[in-house]
Amino acid sequence: MFGIDVLAGVMVVLRDVWNYTLRKLEIESQSEDAISILHCGNIFKCAVASEQDSDF
Repeated sequence: MFGIDVLAGVMVVLRDVWNYTLRKLEIESQSEDAISILHCGNIFKCAVASEQDSDF
């Protein structure tokens, strides 16, 4: 039981770090010099879309 609780705690920390990172990337992607935008609804299913693709 103790191992499962520790694992659950680690997963919560990893989720929080991931969400913080996504917020930072979103803020940075709104700047004028941004090259790519990260679209991610799930940590395991992510795709990077380039802003340059929309220029062509």
